[in-house]
Amino acid sequence: MSKIQYIAAGGFTTEQMDSILKESFKVLNKIGILLDHDEIVKEIKKFKGIKVENNRIYYEYDLIEKYLNSAKKNNLKITSEKKEEKFSLSASYLCLNILDHNTNEIRQSKASDLVTVCKVCDVLGVNPRNFAPVEPTDTALNTRALFTYKTTCECSQTMHRSTRISTYEEAKYLKEMAAVMGDNVPIGIQFIVSPLKFDYIGLDLIYKGIKDKTYLVNASCSPIPIAGVTAPMFVPGGFVQTIAETLGAYIFISLLSEGRFGNTDFLRLDPFDMQYCNISFGGPEWSLYHLMGRQLTKYLFGYEQLPGSFRTLAKLPDSQASAERISSVFTGALDGAVSFAGAGQMSIDEIFSLEQMVLDIEILRYVEHIVKGFEYAKEDGLSFNTIKQIVDNKEEYLTHETTQQYFQDMYWNPKVFKHWNLGQWTAAGSPTSTKMAKEIINEALKKHQYVPDAKKIKELERIYELASK
Repeated sequence: MSKIQYIAAGGFTTEQMDSILKESFKVLNKIGILLDHDEIVKEIKKFKGIKVENNRIYYEYDLIEKYLNSAKKNNLKITSEKKEEKFSLSASYLCLNILDHNTNEIRQSKASDLVTVCKVCDVLGVNPRNFAPVEPTDTALNTRALFTYKTTCECSQTMHRSTRISTYEEAKYLKEMAAVMGDNVPIGIQFIVSPLKFDYIGLDLIYKGIKDKTYLVNASCSPIPIAGVTAPMFVPGGFVQTIAETLGAYIFISLLSEGRFGNTDFLRLDPFDMQYCNISFGGPEWSLYHLMGRQLTKYLFGYEQLPGSFRTLAKLPDSQASAERISSVFTGALDGAVSFAGAGQMSIDEIFSLEQMVLDIEILRYVEHIVKGFEYAKEDGLSFNTIKQIVDNKEEYLTHETTQQYFQDMYWNPKVFKHWNLGQWTAAGSPTSTKMAKEIINEALKKHQYVPDAKKIKELERIYELASK
């Protein structure tokens, strides 16, 4: 059976992408990246193909080419072997505020909110092997990652990750907790910042693990340059810089860790709203930058498939949120994304909303139905014979066998975006989409039944108490 489907097309030409890559090589070779860490400077300058002058690292062209080809080969192998087909979503990353679904108040998130959110996500199938959506701001900062991890283990079967560590000691305790649960918790630290600088604090945490051979803290090689603020506004200038930063970080950390760390991640470039001095998160410019970043990442780094994301600057589940989130998800899905991050994440990443997360599940199913397309029914005269049968026998299409055969696969059955007419909606009590979302949230809380292993939780408590002293 064939399908009628549509995909994203257009974008950069091959010649343009090759030119962008060439310029990024030149940036690494002639401009370099600032490294303000004397101990690491002594280490990195020993490697062939690296030159250090005035605390700036310069890369030889052959070294850049070597690591780019290696990354491309590895990424192509991994993504071709693990290509995802099932659509899925994960929630936000440790938001500091929450939209209370009972009071409609935006406030700082607390430990009790973390419990509620974990339970709802667990029942609705959100966040498999991913981060906690909210940060418990009423807990001690130096052990907050440990508290967060412990809570996710208590309330969720799968959401066992927390990576916003504050100290190297906390990383040690977190690894110990993960060992109890049989988890491999990647404690990722972003150490490359725009423009063209290695962050001392993040890099120092990573380097401590490399020195003592524990390799506790992994490295994220992805910068977040802002067009017109920390990177060139124009295209392709911003992408030339983000490619240089990503490649530079990847080569640097691969050499420093003897290949244990390092990967070329998504090439990100975010637009900046000059009127409000804020990232234009989810706007039309964001969608364009996102599509360009996706195309360049696939072409340069060998990825066959990349994840997508929900994006918005809206503070509430309103019309702005709907427009921006549908746009951000749809553009990614048309480019092949099937897993999407940021469900419930609002105002960039300042606020988490359970209602919006429920609506995001609905949005994703909506988009999934579009990109999966319709089956092309095998003809053999089916169209003509069906029409002739209806006309000749004065039958109804509604009760025809072909309608019964195809309608369940062709039509989406929404849980919130109901296809009611006015009378049906009025008879149901004239509910808003957010009211229906609240009902789904409350029902999920009633259904939550997960009970963790008591011995493991007791051991997590012991480690947490020890770290808290």
